[in-house]
Amino acid sequence: MKCIFFSICLFLVWGCSSTISEHIITYEGVKNADRKWAQKEFVLSTFRAVPSSAAPLYSFDPSALQYYPQAISTLKAANFNYIETAWDASQATLAILKECDKLGGMNVLAQDMSFLGSLPNSVAIPFHRDSLEKFLRIYGAYKSLKSVYIWDEPLAEQNSIVRESIDELEVQRPDLLGFTVLFPSYHPLYRWEDYTVMKYDEYVDKFIQEVNPAVLCTDYYAFGNNPTPSEFYRSLFWKDMGLFRNRAAKHNIPHWFYYQATNEARLLSPGQIMVQAWAAVMYGVKGLSSYTALGSVVGPKGEKEYLFEVTRKINSQLMNLGNTLLNLKSTAVYHAESIIPDIYASQIEKSDYITALPEHISVGEFRDSENNVYMLILNKDFNSAHTFSIPLKDTFRIYKCDKDNKGKQSIIHDATDKLPLELEAGEGTLIRIERATDEPKYISYIII
Repeated sequence: MKCIFFSICLFLVWGCSSTISEHIITYEGVKNADRKWAQKEFVLSTFRAVPSSAAPLYSFDPSALQYYPQAISTLKAANFNYIETAWDASQATLAILKECDKLGGMNVLAQDMSFLGSLPNSVAIPFHRDSLEKFLRIYGAYKSLKSVYIWDEPLAEQNSIVRESIDELEVQRPDLLGFTVLFPSYHPLYRWEDYTVMKYDEYVDKFIQEVNPAVLCTDYYAFGNNPTPSEFYRSLFWKDMGLFRNRAAKHNIPHWFYYQATNEARLLSPGQIMVQAWAAVMYGVKGLSSYTALGSVVGPKGEKEYLFEVTRKINSQLMNLGNTLLNLKSTAVYHAESIIPDIYASQIEKSDYITALPEHISVGEFRDSENNVYMLILNKDFNSAHTFSIPLKDTFRIYKCDKDNKGKQSIIHDATDKLPLELEAGEGTLIRIERATDEPKYISYIII
C-alpha cells in the first residue's frame, strides 16, 4: 500500500475555521556518507551507568550485580536509550548486555579494553583483527549491542589505530557504530592557546581527516568551579561547540556531545543540566550523553537520585523532538552577548528573520531537507526564568513544535512581527517560522 504523504485536518486559527494540510517527510536517518552505519534515533546515553560497574582503575565488586536490574530499569524510566560500558570490567559489560536484552528498549555502547581502545593519556592497545573478532564472539550475539566504544579521547598519534579498528568493525559488523570521543580544548596538549602539541582546531581537523568517523563527538565540562551565568558565557564551551558545529556541517557528519552531571565536589543544579543539553541541541547535536548518571540520576542500589526528574524530562522532550531534530541541519547560531567566545557564530544582522536578541538569549537556525526553517531558542541563564520578546524582520507565521507531544506542530502566531516567549532557567524551545503569506502546513517526520 502506498504511503499517504498529505492528509487534511481541521484547525481553529484565531477563531476562524481553516483547513491546514499536514505534510509528512520521510527519511532514512542521518549518517556520514562515507560510512555504512546510519543513525535512526536521537541518542540519549550515559557514561558510568550502574552501581560499581567499576572501570579497570578499580576492583570489580560482583555483589553490585544484584542492583543492575533496578539501576537499568531506573535509567529506562529516565528515558535513556543507551548505556555505555567504557572502562568497565568484562563481567559488568556482560551483565548490562544481558539485562538490556531482557528489559528491551535499552541499547549498549560497549567497550572491553582487553581487546580495543584505551583510557585517556594511557598506553594504546595496538590494532589486531583477531582482537575485534574475539570481542564480537563474546559480546556480538546480544541484541542490545548497537555500538563498540573504540576509544575514549585518543591522542593525535593514535588516530591510525582508531581508523583501523572502525574500518574493520564495518567489515565484520556494518550494523554497529564504531564510536570515539575527542578531548575537549582544556587538555594541555591541544588547547586553543598555550598548547604543547597543536592548536585545538588542528587536533580536531587531523582526527576528521585521518579517521573519517561515523560520528563526531566531544565533551566539555564547564561547571567544575560552579560559575555564575556571566562566567559561563565566557567559557570556551561555546568556542568548542561552535567548532564542532562548523566541522560537522562541513563534513556532513552527525555531531554528539557529553554534558556534565556531576563533578568531584557536588551535583549540578537542574538549570545547569538543562542549559547544557539545550545548548548542545541549539548547536545541532544528534546525540547527548550524561557524564554521569551514576550518582546523579541513579543511586548505589539503583534508586532514583536528585537529578532523575530533570533528566527524565529533558530526555522525554528530546525523544519527542528526535525525528524532527535528526532531519534538521544547522545553518547559523546567534548570541545576545558579545562576550561569548564562539568564533563561528553569526552576527544577528545576517539573519533573515530576527532583528535583535534580548540578554541571555541565543538562537540556532536550522533548515530541514525541504528547506523549511526552524529555530531553537535558548535561555542561557541557568539560574532564572526569563520572559522576553524577540523582534522579527517581517511578518511571520510561528509554529510551536510540542516537545511534550511527539513534536506535534501547532500555530501559536498566524501573523506577527515579534515573538514573545517565557523560558525556564536553562530551557530551550523549538519553533518553525515561515512568511505569513505562505500557505500554512503542519510538518511531521518519519524515519524509515
